[in-house]
Amino acid sequence: QDVSGSIEAKKWKATPDDKLTFTPGNILEIDAKVTIYRDKLQLNINRATYIDSSNIDVSLFTPTSPVPLNELKNKLDQYINSIENTSLKTITKYIIDKYYKDFISYPAATKNHHEYSSGLIHHTLSMADIAKSLCNLYQLDYDFLIAGALLHDIGKLKELSGPVLTKYTLEGN
Repeated sequence: QDVSGSIEAKKWKATPDDKLTFTPGNILEIDAKVTIYRDKLQLNINRATYIDSSNIDVSLFTPTSPVPLNELKNKLDQYINSIENTSLKTITKYIIDKYYKDFISYPAATKNHHEYSSGLIHHTLSMADIAKSLCNLYQLDYDFLIAGALLHDIGKLKELSGPVLTKYTLEGN
């Protein structure tokens, strides 16, 4: 699969080495022939090479937020900069910055809601929008609500395994 969709693929006459290459979650470069099987496209893989994904944007290979990541990043910056309480702003910014790469790429869950790449930041900003709306309706402490909304799910970065084949970690369980 990639961001455009998924297609069934088969590797016939697999070797013992293929078991290591075709591990779920691996990113592969493949040479394959497209065939039709039962009225659906299918790939018959001739060759596959493992690609180190440490420097690859995994959102190209997983479902991703319906809101572009640049918009989410800008909105996050706006919310952090809107906090006037210096201590809250410093703490919030420090924690977000410390985990930034994972914070903007992790899903918010394994299923049910925001279970896609950049789902955590998308969900977090939705919660900040709700907190802001509550502040407009009631006399509440904006800074505390926004800081709380931005940090309320930061533990997901330890609870979940990451944006590819997301599972609960041992620590998360």
